[in-house]
Amino acid sequence: MSARRVLIDTDTGIDDSLALLVALAEPGAEVVGIGPTYGNCASAQAAQNVLYVLEVAGALPVPVARAVPEPLRPERSLTGRHLCTGGTASARWVYTPAA
Repeated sequence: MSARRVLIDTDTGIDDSLALLVALAEPGAEVVGIGPTYGNCASAQAAQNVLYVLEVAGALPVPVARAVPEPLRPERSLTGRHLCTGGTASARWVYTPAA
C-alpha cells in the first residue's frame, strides 16, 4: 500500500507542532507540503515554527509556503489576546538553517 499524500494547513501553535511531528512520523502518510497560516500566532511566526519543527524532525525537504497572512475577519482575531501567551508562539523560535 502506498502512503497517503497529505498537504497540511496549520497555524502551528504547540498543538499543531506536535501533530506535525506525528504526521511526519506516520509511515502511512507522505507530507507533501505545509501552508503555515494566521491563527494561534501570526503567519510569519507560524512559518518559523514549521521550519523549526521540520528541522528537528529531519524533514526539511518538505515544501513550505506561507498561506493567509492575516485574519479574513480581523474583528474576530484571538491572536495577542490569549493564544500567544504560551507554547511555540511565546517561544519565539528563530529558524536558522543548519550549516
